[in-house]
Amino acid sequence: MVAMVWLVYHLTQSPVLLGIVGFVSQVPNLVLVPFGGVLSDMSFLGMISFGNLFQGTLVSLLGAPTTVAVSGVVCVLVSIFYARQLPRLRRMVWASHPELAPPNLQP
Repeated sequence: MVAMVWLVYHLTQSPVLLGIVGFVSQVPNLVLVPFGGVLSDMSFLGMISFGNLFQGTLVSLLGAPTTVAVSGVVCVLVSIFYARQLPRLRRMVWASHPELAPPNLQP
Protein backbone atom coordinates (compact mmCIF):
# COMPACT_ATOMS: atom_id res chain seq x y z
CA MET A 1 0.00 0.00 0.00
CA VAL A 2 2.70 2.47 0.96
CA ALA A 3 4.76 1.62 -2.12
CA MET A 4 1.78 2.08 -4.43
CA VAL A 5 0.89 5.47 -2.97
CA TRP A 6 4.54 6.55 -3.05
CA LEU A 7 4.86 5.47 -6.68
CA VAL A 8 1.75 7.41 -7.72
CA TYR A 9 2.96 10.56 -6.02
CA HIS A 10 6.50 10.11 -7.34
CA LEU A 11 5.30 9.68 -10.93
CA THR A 12 2.54 12.30 -10.99
CA GLN A 13 3.34 14.80 -8.19
CA SER A 14 -0.45 15.14 -7.88
CA PRO A 15 -2.06 15.14 -4.42
CA VAL A 16 -5.47 14.60 -6.08
CA LEU A 17 -4.36 11.37 -7.79
CA LEU A 18 -2.68 10.31 -4.57
CA GLY A 19 -5.99 10.69 -2.72
CA ILE A 20 -7.94 8.89 -5.43
CA VAL A 21 -5.54 5.93 -5.46
CA GLY A 22 -5.58 5.77 -1.65
CA PHE A 23 -9.38 5.79 -1.56
CA VAL A 24 -9.88 3.33 -4.41
CA SER A 25 -7.43 0.89 -2.85
CA GLN A 26 -9.60 0.77 0.27
CA VAL A 27 -12.92 0.15 -1.54
CA PRO A 28 -12.57 -3.68 -1.44
CA ASN A 29 -12.04 -3.49 2.33
CA LEU A 30 -15.06 -1.23 2.77
CA VAL A 31 -17.23 -3.65 0.82
CA LEU A 32 -15.95 -7.07 1.91
CA VAL A 33 -14.91 -6.70 5.56
CA PRO A 34 -18.45 -6.46 7.01
CA PHE A 35 -19.49 -9.65 5.22
CA GLY A 36 -16.24 -11.43 6.10
CA GLY A 37 -16.77 -10.75 9.80
CA VAL A 38 -20.27 -12.15 9.73
CA LEU A 39 -19.21 -15.24 7.79
CA SER A 40 -16.28 -15.97 10.08
CA ASP A 41 -18.49 -15.67 13.14
CA MET A 42 -21.12 -17.93 11.59
CA SER A 43 -18.56 -20.50 10.42
CA PHE A 44 -17.65 -21.50 13.96
CA LEU A 45 -21.32 -22.08 14.83
CA GLY A 46 -21.02 -20.78 18.35
CA MET A 47 -17.48 -21.94 19.08
CA ILE A 48 -16.32 -18.36 19.67
CA SER A 49 -19.09 -17.80 22.20
CA PHE A 50 -18.24 -21.08 23.90
CA GLY A 51 -14.56 -20.11 24.06
CA ASN A 52 -15.39 -16.72 25.58
CA LEU A 53 -17.67 -18.35 28.13
CA PHE A 54 -14.99 -20.89 29.01
CA GLN A 55 -12.32 -18.20 29.44
CA GLY A 56 -14.66 -16.09 31.56
CA THR A 57 -15.22 -19.09 33.80
CA LEU A 58 -11.48 -19.67 34.09
CA VAL A 59 -10.91 -16.02 35.01
CA SER A 60 -13.52 -16.18 37.74
CA LEU A 61 -12.08 -19.42 39.15
CA LEU A 62 -8.32 -18.99 38.66
CA GLY A 63 -7.76 -15.28 38.17
CA ALA A 64 -6.65 -13.38 35.08
CA PRO A 65 -2.87 -14.05 35.16
CA THR A 66 -3.35 -17.80 35.51
CA THR A 67 -5.95 -17.78 32.74
CA VAL A 68 -3.54 -15.99 30.39
CA ALA A 69 -0.86 -18.57 31.17
CA VAL A 70 -3.27 -21.48 30.65
CA SER A 71 -4.48 -19.94 27.36
CA GLY A 72 -0.88 -19.60 26.17
CA VAL A 73 -0.11 -23.23 26.98
CA VAL A 74 -3.29 -24.37 25.21
CA CYS A 75 -2.38 -22.29 22.13
CA VAL A 76 1.08 -23.85 21.98
CA LEU A 77 -0.28 -27.39 22.39
CA VAL A 78 -2.97 -26.90 19.74
CA SER A 79 -0.39 -25.39 17.37
CA ILE A 80 1.85 -28.41 17.82
CA PHE A 81 -1.11 -30.74 17.22
CA TYR A 82 -2.10 -28.97 13.99
CA ALA A 83 1.51 -28.80 12.81
CA ARG A 84 1.68 -32.57 13.15
CA GLN A 85 -1.58 -32.91 11.19
CA LEU A 86 -0.44 -30.73 8.27
CA PRO A 87 1.01 -33.54 6.09
CA ARG A 88 -2.25 -35.48 6.33
CA LEU A 89 -4.31 -32.37 5.61
CA ARG A 90 -2.13 -31.53 2.60
CA ARG A 91 -2.62 -35.03 1.18
CA MET A 92 -6.39 -34.65 1.60
CA VAL A 93 -6.39 -31.31 -0.20
CA TRP A 94 -4.12 -32.57 -2.97
CA ALA A 95 -6.36 -35.62 -3.45
CA SER A 96 -9.43 -33.45 -3.99
CA HIS A 97 -7.60 -30.63 -5.85
CA PRO A 98 -4.63 -32.11 -7.73
CA GLU A 99 -3.86 -28.76 -9.39
CA LEU A 100 -2.77 -27.43 -5.98
CA ALA A 101 -0.15 -30.15 -5.49
CA PRO A 102 3.51 -29.34 -6.17
CA PRO A 103 4.57 -30.24 -9.73
CA ASN A 104 6.65 -33.24 -8.64
CA LEU A 105 3.61 -34.76 -6.85
CA GLN A 106 0.99 -34.14 -9.54
CA PRO A 107 -0.36 -37.28 -11.21
